Amino acid sequence: MFCPKCNSKVRDDAETCFRCNTRLTGAVTGSMRISEGMPTNSVRVDESTPAASSDPMKPVHILPRKLGEGVVVAGRYKIEGKPRSGGMGTVYRALDTKENRTVALKTLSPELTRTEDAHKHIDRFKEEVRHGKDLSHENIMKTFVYDEWDGYHFIIAEYITGKTLAEIIRGVGKIKSADFMSYMSGICLGLDYMHQKRHIHLDIKPSNIMIASDGTPKILDGFMSRAVREAKRALSQNVSMATVAYMAPEIARKTPPDWRADIYSLGCVVYECLTGLAAFPEGPTPNILPPMEDLSEPVETALCICLAADREKRFQSASDFLAALNGKSVPEGEYDVIPRRRENTAGTKCPECGHKTEDGDRHCIGCGSALLPVGGGIVCGNSNCKTLNEADSKFCISCGELLQVNKK
Repeated sequence: MFCPKCNSKVRDDAETCFRCNTRLTGAVTGSMRISEGMPTNSVRVDESTPAASSDPMKPVHILPRKLGEGVVVAGRYKIEGKPRSGGMGTVYRALDTKENRTVALKTLSPELTRTEDAHKHIDRFKEEVRHGKDLSHENIMKTFVYDEWDGYHFIIAEYITGKTLAEIIRGVGKIKSADFMSYMSGICLGLDYMHQKRHIHLDIKPSNIMIASDGTPKILDGFMSRAVREAKRALSQNVSMATVAYMAPEIARKTPPDWRADIYSLGCVVYECLTGLAAFPEGPTPNILPPMEDLSEPVETALCICLAADREKRFQSASDFLAALNGKSVPEGEYDVIPRRRENTAGTKCPECGHKTEDGDRHCIGCGSALLPVGGGIVCGNSNCKTLNEADSKFCISCGELLQVNKK
């Protein structure tokens, strides 16, 4: 017998599903469950799981139908346009036919729902949506609802037209100072609001910050933020919470994080916005900061404080960091992170402008053009990224994905 809600295989005499606790009156018996509203010949069974298992508690996985343009989800959300890959699934633009508005429909990857830890991924998805609905701020993407349909677990959220900071950085190399400060103001306001609500994001990075078409910065995956107690529990369960290039040192040390982990990640984002390079592409490196060209002394000092390995020595709020970037309230003293300026010594020449650069440069400091690292490089396999990384890199400097050994 199969649970009509989650497709888990249960004992024939069971009254409730062991996995989702659904009452089993009228549950489907037989070798597979037919999804509601689907013709019999359209059901796809995961052939890696036999229909008849020696373990009566092992679920038989029914593969959901493929989503695409024109498909109406849950009788309400009509998918439009091409999907975009996300950390835990796929994001679609959809029309909410009931409210007559465009929304973002984010699905949990079906692969995650077919693992032994499926219930953990699903519970995490639900909990994070519940926390996200507590957040209502102009600079945080709004979350509307969580639902399930035809084997999919999905979230309906605000649809934003624009580009992520990661896309902007890839396009221009580094962001103009005036635009950068405008973006930072909204980002810091949104992050402060999140922290005041006792939530921490734990994955602040350029690809999770969208600049809307009207110039408003939006923190994405706000619904993925965790309440402080949930973050501590997730860490104790060894759940990955951050992208390595923006990960605070305490997370790398498996220490329960607090809101100051977001402050550190924001510092990494600021560095990348102003230089076009990831500060710590291989993960946090205590007591040293990569070189910074053409940055003002207040910005450099603010970054030293923000990227301190000891969170007690960091800024205690995003608004304090913003004030320091503007040249205000920068405390004096010794810092964990020591800046070192790089002189423009003889090295390679930029093929675009002929400017002399160092062998380790990823962008020309004269025109901002991307440079092929000495010894070749590795192109990120993420179709939405394609960033060129140094040959010995393990993770992509832009999106944090593990790199394949395909040198270019």
